[in-house]
Amino acid sequence: MKKRILIMTLVFFTGAVAAGQKIVIRGSVNLLSKSKTIKISGLPDAWIKPDGSFEVSGTVREPHVALIATDSSGASAIWLEAGVYTLECQEIRMNGIQAVLMRIPALTGPLDAMIYNDYQKATCSGFAGYKTDDEKKTANRTGQGERAFYYVDSIIKKYPGSRILPDIIRSTKHYSGYDGTKALIAKLSPAQLATEEIKRLMNGLQRNEAIGKESGFENFSMQTADGKIFKLSDVKNKKLILVDFWASDCGPCRITHPRLIELYKKYADRGLEIISVSLDSDREKWLKAINEDKIGQWVHVSDLKNWESPLAKKYAVSFIPFRFLLDANYKVLSHDDDGQIWVTPGTVEAEIKKRGL
Repeated sequence: MKKRILIMTLVFFTGAVAAGQKIVIRGSVNLLSKSKTIKISGLPDAWIKPDGSFEVSGTVREPHVALIATDSSGASAIWLEAGVYTLECQEIRMNGIQAVLMRIPALTGPLDAMIYNDYQKATCSGFAGYKTDDEKKTANRTGQGERAFYYVDSIIKKYPGSRILPDIIRSTKHYSGYDGTKALIAKLSPAQLATEEIKRLMNGLQRNEAIGKESGFENFSMQTADGKIFKLSDVKNKKLILVDFWASDCGPCRITHPRLIELYKKYADRGLEIISVSLDSDREKWLKAINEDKIGQWVHVSDLKNWESPLAKKYAVSFIPFRFLLDANYKVLSHDDDGQIWVTPGTVEAEIKKRGL
């Protein structure tokens, strides 16, 4: 009998591990839209009650970053692991875009989830007001990159064993820069260094070297918004090509679309082409964003694999918008790189004028 009980216990335990551990998320949302549900990737959708409250329950196999949104909003990021959460959410609008976005002003729950939510709020504010004693002593260390570095460094010092650190360092690299990111990585434990996030980050830090060895940008093949197959080599007789990685739920991406429209109207006939590569996974949301932002006049492609897109992974695209500016031979002239270089619409226009287009 004892042996049977032991076997049954082991079977139950093994099944529970395989199925994942329970998570319960209770919260409220301040709506701007007429949204009816809360959606958290990997968990069941939950109805929003008339008073704005909701409850989501399910299981998580491994702690990870997920996306949370209403059925009408763009997504925000949240750290998920077994436990009980209480959230205060709100839909917001940003100047220049029609899409409603999601924010989480308050979160209580597992420690790593609270650390990550504080980081998300600090990122949205540009780490404004964050200073350390070291920064105060150094007059020239007042920029956003330095504030981001010191912010993450303080988290490492306070919570050195946190499982969220690799993802925070990865997502902060465009603020901290190449040297700052390497310095933060050096503070991690062997277990943290072995995570996929840090492995991908190290690959990304080598992007410049990889691009330098290639004769040109990959001649990728992807499906267009109207269902055709597009190859980079299909672009002929153009002097500059802007490859723009974006997604429908990316506010900073969509806020620049009016400026890209201006550029395209002005310079398309003089040698500029734009190729927008969407990191969406939902085709309808992708097409809807193209229509809402009125950007269908240039090339739009996507493999609908989100961040798992092979092209995005090859070039270590870890944030969006992320852009590459190519010449007529598809050679990379410039690209976004760890916050040290930004390919903005202004950058593109400066290159256009430089070439006398």
